[in-house]
Amino acid sequence: MRRNLIAIATTAAAAFVGILLSSQPAAAAPAAGKVVITVKAADAAARSATLTCAPVGGSHTAAAEACAVLSAAKGNPADITPADVMCTMEYAPVKVKVVGKWNGKTVRYTETFSNGCRTSAEGGALFQV
Repeated sequence: MRRNLIAIATTAAAAFVGILLSSQPAAAAPAAGKVVITVKAADAAARSATLTCAPVGGSHTAAAEACAVLSAAKGNPADITPADVMCTMEYAPVKVKVVGKWNGKTVRYTETFSNGCRTSAEGGALFQV
């Protein structure tokens, strides 16, 4: 009887450990967010687009790419890694504003870039509205 109890306990413990070891952590859910991006060049009317991520959507013309850029920056446009490009020294200011929510946190970002080239380099697809 005692041997049976030990055998049952050992088998149950081994099965439990096997289940724990074979379990994989759940994949991280894509970052959810909805923002409005407004781009205003000095000599042009302001352009705006909505961007929704997880699921990807909105009026942004390159929503999937913009979501990838914003996801890599963890929802903070100031943390976007700029492209390594050469831009002219032309001064034609472009103001960018991003407001909304990202993973439940408020996003408020405003920046003025020296020209359209710098705007594209600094924000990638996100600022292409």
